[in-house]
Amino acid sequence: MTARAHQGEPAPGPPPAATDRPAHARPPEPAVQAGQQAATTAARLLGADRMLGLWLVDPGRAALVLLVHQFRQASPPPEIPLTAPWLEAEAVRTGQPQWATLATLAQTFPLNAQIAQTEGLQALLSLPLPADQTFVGVLTLGWATPPSQPPAGPSLTALAALLGTTLQLARHCAALQQQVEDLLAARRRLELFLGAVAHDLRTPLTAILGYAQLLRRWPTLPPVQREAALARLLEAGQAMQRLLTDLLDAASLWAGRFRIAPRPMDLVTLVHRIAEEQQATTTRHQIVVEA
Repeated sequence: MTARAHQGEPAPGPPPAATDRPAHARPPEPAVQAGQQAATTAARLLGADRMLGLWLVDPGRAALVLLVHQFRQASPPPEIPLTAPWLEAEAVRTGQPQWATLATLAQTFPLNAQIAQTEGLQALLSLPLPADQTFVGVLTLGWATPPSQPPAGPSLTALAALLGTTLQLARHCAALQQQVEDLLAARRRLELFLGAVAHDLRTPLTAILGYAQLLRRWPTLPPVQREAALARLLEAGQAMQRLLTDLLDAASLWAGRFRIAPRPMDLVTLVHRIAEEQQATTTRHQIVVEA
């Protein structure tokens, strides 16, 4: 479990992930809390002086993304490419714990050596965390005084598996929480949509009720006015029919079966029809459309 040197490694320099890549979104809070607790517990069980950092494996970016850390002086790399010359990336690449003293780090992983020296640490252990037949993260611990024997054996393997499973479960819980939030947001949008539909249906329905009451109260209404009232009733009914058609179109849109068929519309006629529908709802005011 010793760190191995790489052929053709680039010269030491600033970590590319920390300077050349855009900032990543903060992981879900449940994963952060679970990772913090698990990493701190692991450091205590292994006798480390400090939990230095816990990174998540991001397969999409082929990188390690920082979840939690306890850097005091150095700046932690927020993202480490899996191909980069870092002890953490080497642990994931090999699938084996990587133990290295400061002298070894200076020869093989100079970026880790710079951090260890700045943090006052003499040895580092990067532990890959397995779950579901893959690696979900890597934990780096630090020792101010290296132990006579580095952590090894079945107990270290079991601890890594436990930490990986804990981290994976936390990520699943965070994903479920996000799904619940998405469903609640969709419900709120549906409530707003239904409110808008009810409002739009109320206008032609009010016109229908208004003209129906007019015809019932005055059965001897002059023929011209009676025909006008019947025409308004018909128009209001047609308006409701169009709204219902729009609702069916919306349902088709949500189901992915919507087709757009543009057609010309007479806006002047539309405005006059709306004014007439609104006029049927009141006798105290006169609604006039001015060009």
